[in-house]
Amino acid sequence: MTRQSQLQRASLVRWSDLYAFHAGVFVVLFILASLTNFGVSLLFLAAAFTVARARARSRDSVARLFLNDALLFSIGLLFVVILSPFSGFVAREGTAAILTMVFSAAVLLLTKGMLFVRSLRVMTNRDVIFSSKKKALTLREYLVIGGVSLALLFLVLSPFIVRGGLQTVLSILYQQLIPWRL
Repeated sequence: MTRQSQLQRASLVRWSDLYAFHAGVFVVLFILASLTNFGVSLLFLAAAFTVARARARSRDSVARLFLNDALLFSIGLLFVVILSPFSGFVAREGTAAILTMVFSAAVLLLTKGMLFVRSLRVMTNRDVIFSSKKKALTLREYLVIGGVSLALLFLVLSPFIVRGGLQTVLSILYQQLIPWRL
């Protein structure tokens, strides 16, 4: 390793230790989350999963690492379908429509933002500990798996609840999951 690359690495370490640097990254990721859809979040999550899988010793440890991300993603997709103006659940006029729109934007921004932040931490943090031993699932992990299952069940049942039916749900998911449809 040359002297210049050692100096560059040392300056990167110093910058990454600053709280302002972390705050700036956090703000940039939340701006990115506000400008993109869930497809971009899914690509970012897939990249983090790939990086984690390359560093991990077992698939079990990677799956445990991404359980919370799967819960965030499934709840976010459920809120996208339920709070869409085409679903028939939200009010179309008045104060209720404004409150629903603000609540929907806040939930989606927080969900996508947290997915970006967690994915970036997994991709950049080399200190993520991967266990090589298979352990039994904890109660928290069972609850997270139950939450993911429940959110996906509601997502599957949403065509029966949404006014437009399956066609409306599929068009909403198409708009949210295709990354280049910003």
